[in-house]
Amino acid sequence: MTKPPKSGGTIADSSPEFPSEIRLINSAQLHEIIPVSKMTIWRWEQEGIWPERIKINGRCFWRLAEVLDSIDRAQKGGGVNAP
Repeated sequence: MTKPPKSGGTIADSSPEFPSEIRLINSAQLHEIIPVSKMTIWRWEQEGIWPERIKINGRCFWRLAEVLDSIDRAQKGGGVNAP
């Protein structure tokens, strides 16, 4: 019996069975979406302009829907902290 292949960590390879509202992404996947440093993400979180991370067993995750909403707001000119 062969093991299923490990996910390459890309968003495109992720299972589509979970809606983005509940889907979590890790820091590698986040970096694929928005290529900024971990320190920049941390600063944005501290300033309240980026969704807070979720820690599970010492690993960091973000809700995909919140990340995409923040990026959409920034692209529309409102910045990542616009309501």
